[in-house]
Amino acid sequence: MKSHRKSIKAPLSLLLVMALMISFSFSSMANSAPAATDVDAIAESITFTQAPTATLTAKGPVDVNGNRAKTGATVLNGSIIQAFTGGHATIELGALGRVDIEPHTTITLNMVGNGVEISLNQCGSVTLTVPSGVSSLVKVLHVRDVGLWSERREIDVDVTRGEATVKYEVPTQEKIVLAGQHKEFTHATEVTATGDALYRVRCHEDHYPVALFLPLGALLIPVFNDEEPPVLSTLQP
Repeated sequence: MKSHRKSIKAPLSLLLVMALMISFSFSSMANSAPAATDVDAIAESITFTQAPTATLTAKGPVDVNGNRAKTGATVLNGSIIQAFTGGHATIELGALGRVDIEPHTTITLNMVGNGVEISLNQCGSVTLTVPSGVSSLVKVLHVRDVGLWSERREIDVDVTRGEATVKYEVPTQEKIVLAGQHKEFTHATEVTATGDALYRVRCHEDHYPVALFLPLGALLIPVFNDEEPPVLSTLQP
């Protein structure tokens, strides 16, 4: 009888030890797992960064990143928007304001933090509406962007609301254009504005060099001969 008890005592002891270990493990896991409120707090503390986007309103031919775009299209950060002849584009930036571009204008749009940056790839006309507390920058990239035949970087800055600062000339100079003012700058490089502002950056029309018209003018100049041709008499001798 004693030998039978001894034979089942060892397995029972082993099962008891295993049960205690499993119970201890579940107890530890329960204590270490965060409460539901802790999980909610962690989830709320995580900030998911979403890339900024804008919405396009297109009238006439407008391309976004080389593809013809329609009203309602989503414009991603870093996109290139181009308005062709007869085309006009309005880009709604939400809390960052609005950008309008007119025909023969190409821009690269960047929404950075609490500001908007416009690179004027092909200079036509761009208008920025900037809400209070938002910064804006318009960069003129190359000399040849202003006019097809001239290397003069002539820019008109027209401020309707707020004020804009223009950098121009070499070495760089700065001038503030106030609301209601319309000023012209040569060799302008960038225009900035912060706060409640509405302003337009426009390139002058092309300046055609006189040399271009010389060949055409030569075709229009009649060829004169000092010697008059002889008059042939119709009378018979």
